[in-house]
Amino acid sequence: MALVWHKVTAEAEYKVCLAGNSIRLYRNAVLHSQWNPKDPFKGQLWELFLLSSFDPQRVPKKVLLLGLGGGAVVKLLQRFFPTIEIDAIELDRNHISVAKRFFSVDKGHCNVIHAEADEWLRQNRSGRYDLIIDDVFHEKNGEPFRAISYQQAHLRRLLGRLTKEGVLVVNFADAKEWKDARAAFRELAMAADFNIGLAVQGQYQNRIAHISRRDLEANQLRQQLQACRLTKFLKYWRDETFQYRLVHRSKS
Repeated sequence: MALVWHKVTAEAEYKVCLAGNSIRLYRNAVLHSQWNPKDPFKGQLWELFLLSSFDPQRVPKKVLLLGLGGGAVVKLLQRFFPTIEIDAIELDRNHISVAKRFFSVDKGHCNVIHAEADEWLRQNRSGRYDLIIDDVFHEKNGEPFRAISYQQAHLRRLLGRLTKEGVLVVNFADAKEWKDARAAFRELAMAADFNIGLAVQGQYQNRIAHISRRDLEANQLRQQLQACRLTKFLKYWRDETFQYRLVHRSKS
C-alpha cells in the first residue's frame, strides 16, 4: 500500500493511500473511504447504502449525504445514477479537500457544503430528497462511532426531508448503536407507516438501516437488482457477504 498524502493536525492524522486500483482515506487509522474506479462493486460496506435505490421505476434524482468522508459514496452514486444531484454536508475541511483532490467528487453534480450536519438540517428546511444517507462519524482509540446519536427529533428532521417514496439510509457503527436507536425508529415507523430494513456486511460490525414507505421486502429488492442487471451485487448477497432482513413492516 503506497502513501500518497499525509497530514497531521492538532485534532487528527490523515492518510491517503493507494492499494492496487483502490484509493483510501484514513483518519486516525480508521478507514473513512475506499474507491476503485475500475471495479465499483467490491463487496464493501458503502455499497449497501444504495441497496434500496436500484428501482428502475423510481430512480433517485436528488440525494442528501450527511458525512462526505473521502467521497466513495458520491462516486458510487455518480457511477450508477449519472444525472443525480447531490448535496454533501461535511464538517471536516480536510475531508472536503481530499474528496475533491483525490476522489474528484466535484466533477459531477455534487454540491459540497462545509457545515455540521444537524445544524445544517435545522437551518435549511426547504427542499426534499429521494435519498438521504446519514453517514456522520468520528473515531476514538481507533474505533468509529456515530457523531449524532439518534433521538426522535433528529429522525423527524430527516424523515421530513424525504419525498413521498424517498429512502433514509443510516449507518450505525455496531449492533449497540442500532439497538440504542431502534425504539425511536420503530415508534416513528409505526406512527407514519414506514418500513424498516437492516443490512450488514459480514466483515464489519456496522448496521445499515433503510426506512421508507416503499416496499423494502428482501424479494422485492432482489427483483430490482435483477432488473438492473447488478449480478455482482446479487452474488455478494447469495454468498452472504451482504445480509439483509426486514425488521418492521408498515400497516399499509
